Amino acid sequence: MTPPFVILHAASELFPYSKTGGLADVTAALPQALCGVALPLEVHVATPRYRTCPLPSDARRVDPRTCTEADPAAATASPWWRAQDASGVTTWWWEDPAWFDRDGIYVDAQGVPFADNEERFIAFSEAVLELAEARGVHLLHGHDWQTAWACYRSRLIAPRRPVVFTVHNLAFQGRMSFGRAHAAGVFRDGTDVADLEFHGEVNVMKGALRRADVVTTVSHSYAHEIRSPAFGEGLDGVLRHDVRWLAGITNGLDDGWNPASDAAIAAPFERQALAGRRRCQEALAAELGWPQDDTRTLTVGVVSRLTYQKGIDVALPALEIALHRRRIRLVVLGRGEVGIEQQLATLRAQHPDRCALFLTYDEALAHRIYAGVDLLLMPSRFEPCGLAQLIAMRYGAVPLVHRTGGLRDTVVDVDASEEGWGLATEQNNPGALYERLERALALFERPELWHLLRDRALRRDHSWGSAAAAYAEIYRTLLTDRNYGQQEAT
Repeated sequence: MTPPFVILHAASELFPYSKTGGLADVTAALPQALCGVALPLEVHVATPRYRTCPLPSDARRVDPRTCTEADPAAATASPWWRAQDASGVTTWWWEDPAWFDRDGIYVDAQGVPFADNEERFIAFSEAVLELAEARGVHLLHGHDWQTAWACYRSRLIAPRRPVVFTVHNLAFQGRMSFGRAHAAGVFRDGTDVADLEFHGEVNVMKGALRRADVVTTVSHSYAHEIRSPAFGEGLDGVLRHDVRWLAGITNGLDDGWNPASDAAIAAPFERQALAGRRRCQEALAAELGWPQDDTRTLTVGVVSRLTYQKGIDVALPALEIALHRRRIRLVVLGRGEVGIEQQLATLRAQHPDRCALFLTYDEALAHRIYAGVDLLLMPSRFEPCGLAQLIAMRYGAVPLVHRTGGLRDTVVDVDASEEGWGLATEQNNPGALYERLERALALFERPELWHLLRDRALRRDHSWGSAAAAYAEIYRTLLTDRNYGQQEAT
């Protein structure tokens, strides 16, 4: 029997232990899905232990070289905690109070980013490299800029160990001054300034892009978009010329998002039996203080970071008109930029009986919103993949999106195809969004058409199987054929 290849994923977030967005869901689901592929793999995940990180009850502090349990109170105790889940994935938490014993993951209580974020994740990356050496890792797979230094440095110190680097959002790159980079130990033997220099600063993501064996993004369209100046965030030239293999693999959903078994919603349901969904809609209306018998009003939901990227501000004029005409009800869940939060608060104050706003992130409430709204709005200016639209479809909420990145790949407009399962606009402006909202309202007023549209959304399969197989094929190529050559974006 062939011994398994040891794969180490490194990520700054891992659901359910830490989460600010979809990255945490992906880094939890993908390693588990990889345990079911044909390629024999031993899958590990490394992540920081934050102050708010609840470890599982079977987690133990261990020496990664021997996996023997260590006394947590010992002065020289290992900084690593370890546990294995039912799927066979081994998770490692790196504990360093100086860097991660804080109230937030990336920002403080006021939403201000920690001034030393780059140093924090360079330190974590160094720990990941030590873990990889201790566990005899055959392939390192890093996620986003927080692990970019590990991916870059690994190619220098262990050139025979392949590296896969996944870009979940190119807008965040790990940029810092040269002075800070020197202090953090970035420039040492083997470091090439040309790999890291970016407009007079150091950019650790640039280094990972240039040195990784394979760079992946989380959708096919985003892989192509980021090679253009419009979406490349200044790195489009690097992505066009310096990356030897760029692949787009659309994310999936795990069984944690399953309305048939979701304990967070009022009643279970599935595509062939939607009575439970009706109860979920009634329960959400009751929770928000809305009349439960108002079945003629389209309920629109937003579950999102409230940032420039997500484009909620673009949709506000369209939402205001629809609310003023009493044609929709709106519920928004998320946190983000102060200006956008204030605009939403004003909208709620103007329409208190039809607009609900939760400036927080509440995992259970997110489940209830997906199960209880008719339409999910995602007017993103750019979207590497997006999970909200996938979750919405699984829960029977029709998505209305701007066709960009992963939204382009996963939502087909009802007017573009007889089998379309959503609403989508090429232009991201208030007028275009309002036109699609009007189209949604017209369909909603004809229940037989709306139910057909909803059923097509419910029939979409966004499980992790095909994505995990695509990653496994990349691993197989790197681990068994180092002469894989240069590949185009796929």
